[in-house]
Amino acid sequence: MKDISMKYFGKSQQSRVKPNEYFYINNPVSADSIAAHLCEGWNGNYILEINPGPGNLSRAILRLGIPHLRVFERNEEFLLQLRYV
Repeated sequence: MKDISMKYFGKSQQSRVKPNEYFYINNPVSADSIAAHLCEGWNGNYILEINPGPGNLSRAILRLGIPHLRVFERNEEFLLQLRYV
């Protein structure tokens, strides 16, 4: 997987995030851009998304026509939303 964190998240934001904290993509335009970058050159294998939160990146990946997406979410607050992605 490509490391795109510096491109989409500024250094000041990265330094505030602790390793055990989560942050989610809420902007659909950003989700589309990140998904396009991540799925560039997709070879047909499964894509795994860990802690997708509300599923904005998941939706963007699926809109690209990627049929093999698996998400793993531990937070029960997001599980109902993810059922309808």
